[in-house]
Parts: sequence; structure tokens; C-alpha cells
Amino acid sequence: MSVVDDPQQAMALHDLHGRQSLGSYLRAIWGHAGFVTTLASAYVREQAAGRALGIGWLLVSPLLLTGTYFFIFGVVFQVDKGVDHFIGYLVVGVLAFTWIIRSATSGAKALSGNRPLMHSLSFPRMALPLATAISEAVTFGVSLAIAALVAVLSGTLGVRVLAVVGVLAVSLLFTAGLGAVLSLAGSRLLDVQDALPYLMRIWFYFSGVLYPRSIIEARAPAWLSTILFDVNPGATITGLFRWCFGFAPAGDDVVAMFLTTLGWAVALLAGAVVMFTHREVNLGA
Repeated sequence: MSVVDDPQQAMALHDLHGRQSLGSYLRAIWGHAGFVTTLASAYVREQAAGRALGIGWLLVSPLLLTGTYFFIFGVVFQVDKGVDHFIGYLVVGVLAFTWIIRSATSGAKALSGNRPLMHSLSFPRMALPLATAISEAVTFGVSLAIAALVAVLSGTLGVRVLAVVGVLAVSLLFTAGLGAVLSLAGSRLLDVQDALPYLMRIWFYFSGVLYPRSIIEARAPAWLSTILFDVNPGATITGLFRWCFGFAPAGDDVVAMFLTTLGWAVALLAGAVVMFTHREVNLGA
């Protein structure tokens, strides 16, 4: 009997649009690791292209934002009471949350903005938001030089800065999962991409980036403080980076923040893999 005479083997040969198992899809992503890193490098170079400052603009922009926020919240509204080294608190918070915003917005466009590539090459589509997340993590890593400099000038830089590697890793898992989920939503509805900047700005203001937890605790019920600072991954990620550079307010539970961030990261990544497995055959069609 020839191969094509066997119905089961024929089905294996011709069922090109069948759904992959989770295991096979994960192996496919791992097998394209080189493709992901190459694509991420291209994205980083693209961000620097056409700019006189190159990637340095990613350092200047957060500083301008921090200066503006410091004047409004530190000078005008004086929310800095009870926070030592409020400038460092702001710098690290703005840097970390800007990374989250950039990862989310660029991740949402990862599929819809790469349709020609998806039509030309065969690869697991989740590679696109993963490459985007890695590229944003690289640029954020460069911007952490500002946080280190502020910590040195403030006298808060210590051995705990070594933990920034682990915090960056778990935060990358979170941004990768978030970007992957949003990429699927953005590929189906462009309205998601339009609404996302506004939603991210709301999230930014409700994540304690510009003010300490004590401000909320003094003016709102305890449950609201728990939601905004203990459950909210935007607050836990910024809190972890502040701790690494010595700008975390006294009393922050670093272990709880790390576990919360890790929980969100695992949940988002697992959900993204399941969704991509189900929708893979329809992406780029």
C-alpha cells in the first residue's frame, strides 16, 4: 500500500489547517527562538533609525515626563510627603510604567502590522508579539542606566540592585503575555489599538506611579488600596524596580509583589499560548 493509500497518513499529509497541540506549539516557538531574537534586534534598530539621538531619545523622554510630573505632583500638589527621595521614586516609576505602556501598545500592533510577513513566511505567529516584547525590554534595560545614576546621586544604590535581573525577567514574562493577548485582540478589532492609549493612561494614574500608597490609604477604604497596590501588576512591577534601586517606601512587601507579578505573568502567557493555538491557522490569512 502506498503512503497516499493509507487514510490516516493521507490526513496527516493534507490537514494543513489542523489545530496544533499545546506541546507542539510550544516546541515550534522554541524552535524559532533565533527568528524571534533576530526580529527583536530589527525592532530595536528601527526605533533608533531616523533619530538624531538614536535610542538615546528613549532616555530623554522619560526624564522630560518625570520633570513635568515632579512639578505637578511634588511641587503643586505636594504628594511627596512620607516618601524619601521622591525624585528617584518618580524616575523609576515612570521608567517602569512607560515600558509597560510601550510593550502593550506595540504588542497590540504586532500581528496587524506584520501581515505581509505572515503571508510570506511560515512561523508560529506568537513569535511576533514575543519579539516585540523583547525589543521593548532591551530599550527599557538601557533606560535603567538613568535609574542607577539617580540612585548613585541619592545614595540609595546598594547590593539589592543585583536583584534587578530577576525582576526584569519576571516583568518581561508579564509584558510578553500582555502584548501577546493584546496582539490577538488588536488583530481582530482595530478599535482595541485606538482605545489602548487611553486605557493605559488610566491604568498609569491608578498604579501609584506618581503618588505613594499613603495618599490612597488616608482618603479611601482599605479595599481600594489593596486593589490598586497589592493586586495591580502595574503597581507591583514599579514597586519591585523601586526596591531594587532603593526608592521603595518603608513597609513594601517585596515577596508579595514578586509573587503577584509572577502570577499575572504565568496567567497571561498561558492564556496567550492557548489562544494562539486555537487561532493560529486563521492568523495572517
